[in-house]
Amino acid sequence: MKEKVTNFIKTPLIMAILLFILGAILFTNPQNIVMIVTYGFGGLFILSGFIRLANYLGDKKKEIANNNDLIYALVLMVLGIVIILCTSMIELLLRIIMGGFILYNGILRMISALKMREFEGSIWKGSLIVAIIIILVGLYIILKSNLVFSGIGLFIMVYSVLEIVSSIMTYNNNKLVIKK
Repeated sequence: MKEKVTNFIKTPLIMAILLFILGAILFTNPQNIVMIVTYGFGGLFILSGFIRLANYLGDKKKEIANNNDLIYALVLMVLGIVIILCTSMIELLLRIIMGGFILYNGILRMISALKMREFEGSIWKGSLIVAIIIILVGLYIILKSNLVFSGIGLFIMVYSVLEIVSSIMTYNNNKLVIKK
């Protein structure tokens, strides 16, 4: 039982530390991160399209070409160009994904806090407050349209600290429950 509790706590703690690092990078260098991510993904799509096109042309010389490969190559290249040209849309999508992830974790924390209410002690109240703050941070990231990536980085760092505190509180509470 103790190993299950410890393993249950480790994953959110490791994720929170990794998210803190990501948040620090976003906070200190937001513009370059957006450009690197969008140009990187766009470039990968374009490169994949060219590779697919080269395979198609090679197969065409052998007279075993499939027109679907040509269409797939063209779609990949066009998608890569669209990704590169639509940096602001990518920023919006990333904001929704990050905020949604934080919101989801906050909801899970709230459910856990409400379940801890059944046990003796008042530790669940602190966990519930942390969960509500996490939910509000997730909503703010999703809804604030002009929020720059440095703000997202700051909120991710705040979320990570709250997640770490919540994990430690949960671990300490579960140690008390296991001892009983």
